[in-house]
Amino acid sequence: MEAFSTQGNGTVTVVKEKSPTTFDVEQNLKTMNGARTVTLDRKTGHLFTMSPEREPAPPTPPLANAGRRADRYPGHLRF
Repeated sequence: MEAFSTQGNGTVTVVKEKSPTTFDVEQNLKTMNGARTVTLDRKTGHLFTMSPEREPAPPTPPLANAGRRADRYPGHLRF
């Protein structure tokens, strides 16, 4: 008897029942990050997980006045 748990962080944990009150982690499998839905094909014994493929986040554009303090009052002169 085995149980499978997806965490959504890129792993599936396989837990094996040793007795009705004893369980051991058999292994942790690497999956696609975000995969939380899991199903078992009983004919082949294969597990399938699903997750949308995501593109990397776009780079943050550089700030026009990086390093300068923003004006608290636009148009106000600082001395």
